[in-house]
Amino acid sequence: AEPESPALLKYKIPTGEFYLNRCAALLNIYLMAAYGEGQYVETYHNRQIYLNRKLIEEKHLSLAEIQSKSADFLIQFSGVNNVYSAYGLLLGAWTPHIDKIKNGFHRHRSGDLMIDVLPGWVIVNDNPMLNKIVRYAHAPIPLIFMGGGTKPEIIDTPVGIDHIAPTLAYFMRIRAPNACTAALLEDVR
Repeated sequence: AEPESPALLKYKIPTGEFYLNRCAALLNIYLMAAYGEGQYVETYHNRQIYLNRKLIEEKHLSLAEIQSKSADFLIQFSGVNNVYSAYGLLLGAWTPHIDKIKNGFHRHRSGDLMIDVLPGWVIVNDNPMLNKIVRYAHAPIPLIFMGGGTKPEIIDTPVGIDHIAPTLAYFMRIRAPNACTAALLEDVR
C-alpha cells in the first residue's frame, strides 16, 4: 500500500504503513520471552489483538498484567498513537477521548488490546481490499432533514454526529436513546 497522497509528503506530514499481522507476531515473541513458550496471541482483527486467555489461565498469569505489558510494548511501534487494554478501558480513568473508545468496546467481543494508529498512516491487512487510511480531519458534509413542518434553511452551526440522534428523536416525538449525551440541534425546528 502507498501513502494517501503526495500532498502528505509535500507538507511533511508523517505517514507510513502499519502491519497488524507483524505487530501481532512480534507481540507473541515478546510475550514468549517474558512468560515462556506458547501462542499468547490468539488472533487479530480490525486494529484489535485477542490474547489466548486459556493459555494465560493455564499458566496462572495475570491477564491485566499481560495486557498492560503488551500495551507498553506496542506503544513503541512506529505509527502507533495509543494502545488501550481491555482492563484499562473497563476500570481506568475517564476522559472524553476514552469515552469515545469505550463506545466501540464490548467486554465479551472486543479484543484485549485496541491499537490507535496515527493520522495519515495506512493500516495494511492480509486482504488488500481491507487496507484503510486513518484520518482525523474535519470532513464537511451536508446534513439534510426532510419532513412535514421542517422549514427549508441553511444552518452554519457545526454539527457533531452525536447531535443527530436526539434531534431525530425530537422530530419523531420519542425519547432520545439512553446513551445519548449531546443536546438536540436548536437551530432545526
